[in-house]
Amino acid sequence: MPLPSPALSPSAPPAPRPSFPPGGAPPHCANTARSNARGGSAARRAPLPALAIGTLALVLAGPARAEDPEPVETFAEALSALAEPDAERRAEGALRLAEVLDAAQRALGEDLAAPETRKAAAKALRAYAAAAVPALARLLRGPSREGRRRAALALARLGPLAAPAATALGAALSDESTTVRRRAAKALERLGRAAAPAAPALGAALADASSTVRRRAARALGALGARARPYAPALAGLLRDEHTSVRRAAAEALAALGGAPPPGSVEGLLAGLRGRDDGLRAACARALGAYRAALPARGLRLLGALAKADPSARVRRAARHALGGRG
Repeated sequence: MPLPSPALSPSAPPAPRPSFPPGGAPPHCANTARSNARGGSAARRAPLPALAIGTLALVLAGPARAEDPEPVETFAEALSALAEPDAERRAEGALRLAEVLDAAQRALGEDLAAPETRKAAAKALRAYAAAAVPALARLLRGPSREGRRRAALALARLGPLAAPAATALGAALSDESTTVRRRAAKALERLGRAAAPAAPALGAALADASSTVRRRAARALGALGARARPYAPALAGLLRDEHTSVRRAAAEALAALGGAPPPGSVEGLLAGLRGRDDGLRAACARALGAYRAALPARGLRLLGALAKADPSARVRRAARHALGGRG
């Protein structure tokens, strides 16, 4: 049975999920992409293979969504809007396509088990993200505050698919809107190592007025590992932040960066070991483990005491690991 087209009616019965032949596309993908005037027009305008079109339609028509035609219709409308000459229509199409891609990513985790289907669907997601992300990046730099907010949220939902927008997201960390900055920081945090082009902006964001931005910027820098070492002093400064979640993120980032401890970091981490939050104590213990060779004797004694008697099992494990198993 062919995949549902964008014209699927709410009363249509759920379509059984077909399987792909290894290494190939369903034989009806090309026909499905052309089966509806609106959806077919959108598909023809996008320079994408029939496999990608058919696979994404399959993801959106999974068991949990088979009775709801809206995602498939939204997908077709979004593709069509991306080809419009009007900039606002293209931006709206990119936003709607990002919603569809977000739903498709979740569908992959929830509904699809066949490895060949997952592989083809991932290929489809990358192909459509390549069309949506540049438009979202342009909207993120636009004059409309609401447009920037929506673009930042859409990019955050796309996760690693938003990697081509890393530079634009970095620029958005200085936006006048706190909401835009928070969402841009979340998007960069989800990029992992692909956030490297935004590292200078993330370093500056460690001083943001929003604790959420500071926390997410610290985590994003931690994901960059050794490449973020120039920002270790600023991260060490966050060990004195008034918000526990920010101090914890800074400690986790310092543990990931490695290298020599920046000035003040050891004292800040030792102070964190005495905090009441289990997560903060564990993060500080892990960071001190990275700086073990530079620890004073009292630091080693404190870690040893935590390894033996801390009420939290994860703190005890982190302290033992920091001591190299000597605790």
